[in-house]
Amino acid sequence: MHTNAKSGIPKSKIVINAIKDIFIIHPAIGMIFIVGIFLIFTPFFKYDRTFGWQFPICPSGLIWVIPGLGGLLLIIATCMCCFIGIRPKIFNKRIDISKTPLKLIFGRFTVNVKAGEIQDISNSRDTEAVVLCANTTFIDECVADKHSTFGVFNLTHCPEKIQELREYVKKQLESIECRQDADSAYPLGTTVNLSAFYQKLPVKVFLVASTSKKKAVGFKANPTSICECIRQVFETTADQRISSLRMPILGSGHGGLPINSALVVQLASIKHYFTIFSHIKFIDIIVLEKDTEEIPDYIKNLQYTTLPL
Repeated sequence: MHTNAKSGIPKSKIVINAIKDIFIIHPAIGMIFIVGIFLIFTPFFKYDRTFGWQFPICPSGLIWVIPGLGGLLLIIATCMCCFIGIRPKIFNKRIDISKTPLKLIFGRFTVNVKAGEIQDISNSRDTEAVVLCANTTFIDECVADKHSTFGVFNLTHCPEKIQELREYVKKQLESIECRQDADSAYPLGTTVNLSAFYQKLPVKVFLVASTSKKKAVGFKANPTSICECIRQVFETTADQRISSLRMPILGSGHGGLPINSALVVQLASIKHYFTIFSHIKFIDIIVLEKDTEEIPDYIKNLQYTTLPL
């Protein structure tokens, strides 16, 4: 799935797109880049009336000055990019997922990063599961907090059963025999199946502890917790006849992680556990409309990255 040929394709695209962007932002510097590249390669071409164009040939004598001049122009153009601040504009671009979802293809599996609301399940299938986030105490104000995925989902689909839901979550935690710490918190990544409670909905529902809650510390998430959440979600859904998941960016809300950092870790974790669990074929990562501008352009290159497994 990850051959050297394929991994080289996106690199060439990055170079070509970067030069295009330089032309758009500063045409003069873009022209210096083009002239520099032209001078570097020109001496290695030769035209012969008998054989036509030949490449590559070995330049001789003073002709070596030409590619040297081309290299000097590339260095000058690169320094100019850094000096006038073009580099951040090119390599820290954002992508617009509010109009077109970002599709990442990992062999047999597909991840779509798109704008939306986690509670919108109007087009869901019976083989789909919604993953909601909670902190490690589970039963607190987040159950009805409109700023959390768990709360907004409950306020949309069962606003009159909030207290019943608290009791149900408590019983589910008791059934999986998870131990609480001194702050009455469960381990990060703890996953609870709420499908029976939401049995009237067309999807299955799972709740995962993606953010820790500690006294005198507050809410906090880290890359390790994101990875553990993905592992337990895949493991818990393995025997549930579920082929697709709908989830938010873990750890980026109350957890405090920057959206781009959290998304990179989440995608890397998903890519890894795709190779261990074969039941999931599609994942939709839902990003709030107000956060779509935070998604960096380089995210799309993750599908070409080979992870050490």
